[in-house]
Amino acid sequence: MKQYIKNGKIYNEPICIKHNNGTITYTNDESIILKNGYKKYEVVIPEPTMEEVITQSIININKETDEKILNKFTFRNEEFYLTSENQMNFANMYIAKEYLTYPQQIKTKTGFIELQSAEEITEFYLSGISFVKACLEEG
Repeated sequence: MKQYIKNGKIYNEPICIKHNNGTITYTNDESIILKNGYKKYEVVIPEPTMEEVITQSIININKETDEKILNKFTFRNEEFYLTSENQMNFANMYIAKEYLTYPQQIKTKTGFIELQSAEEITEFYLSGISFVKACLEEG
């Protein structure tokens, strides 16, 4: 769709042309539109600056990294959501591992697993920490 501008106002075609004799016509004919004082109006979308490109790239990488951390952690062939809340809960469980009763159940994406000892909690927690660290380094 072509657009035209006259007196600071933007018009879409067809353009309403008022003639001296009082008649009104609507036209898409560019030559008539230009003869009646309209000018072509084109929206110019500026190229992004290098800073904008870099900023958007960083945002995209951060989103991909967050998505990977949230959805791709596996332990013993089970998938887990590593939400911020889950990461905090797993850290607290690791800190308190010597005082817990066993087995401890942990929710997976599809069910639960049981960790039988403080050593298994350590293995699980350190595996999660290593996964998050690797994702952050890759991102």
